[in-house]
Amino acid sequence: MGTSVRSSPSIVVREQRGTNNSKWLSLVLRKGIDAIEFAFDVYDFKGDGNVDAFYAGDLIRACNLNPTLKTINEVGGQSEKGKKMLSKAEVYPMYKACKDSKDQGGFHDFVEILKLYDKMTTTP
Repeated sequence: MGTSVRSSPSIVVREQRGTNNSKWLSLVLRKGIDAIEFAFDVYDFKGDGNVDAFYAGDLIRACNLNPTLKTINEVGGQSEKGKKMLSKAEVYPMYKACKDSKDQGGFHDFVEILKLYDKMTTTP
């Protein structure tokens, strides 16, 4: 927001504080919102602006997150079809809660799953 001037004997450097971070942050937020809107439109099968809460996990996974089933149930996902419908406004807080959740699978979990199904038993 403000500018500062640092001077050395031969160089004067002018830097903007906060603008680079805010541009990057707004770009990341915009990409997240675009991903939610696209995924919501994909899972809105009837075209009425609602998504079945049964597909909440799939919708969030389509936005490049890996929430566990436990996390999905905590944020409002359902295990049976037709119980609850979600509007787009209800999906944004669910996305944020899943993104902030530390209970997500990672690369090492994926490797462990692959070891389970390694038929040639070539893992160390």
